Amino acid sequence: MIGDIKRSATKRGDTLMKTFKREVKKVNRRLNDRLLSPFTITSGDEFQGVVKDLVDE
Repeated sequence: MIGDIKRSATKRGDTLMKTFKREVKKVNRRLNDRLLSPFTITSGDEFQGVVKDLVDE
């Protein structure tokens, strides 16, 4: 899965990145058993990770 934060250029960069990093860590902890590769921030506000499946149990 690859994603990007919409309209991030309109947000305050330091605040956005601090929150973004915190949320990515939370998602990785919460979904650890459902991830083949944890979500990582790749470039600016882009992120990627590999999930086992997209079915919500």
